[in-house]
Amino acid sequence: MSDTMTTQNRTDKEILGFSRWWLFVLAFLAMSVISPYEYAWSVIAPHFAKIYGWTPNKLSLMFTAFVIFQAFGTLPGGVYYATSSGRRLFLWLPVFLQGLVF
Repeated sequence: MSDTMTTQNRTDKEILGFSRWWLFVLAFLAMSVISPYEYAWSVIAPHFAKIYGWTPNKLSLMFTAFVIFQAFGTLPGGVYYATSSGRRLFLWLPVFLQGLVF
């Protein structure tokens, strides 16, 4: 209770050491780099349908499976690395791996 009382009158810069808008900007940039297939699916899907002869139902199922595995597949790895290797490795490993892709 005393912790919440002391932080009520403090600004985000006093608590975090930087503006909370940096978190918004960094999250936006991270999602823009990591998930281009989700954002461009409506452009990619007709080309897949034409090239491979897939129906819209198959394409929707494939997209749904991609999003589910992308979202929930990161949980076990994140929990393992955050608890066993420390936070510093947990934060820099995805940066390195994403840098290899692009």
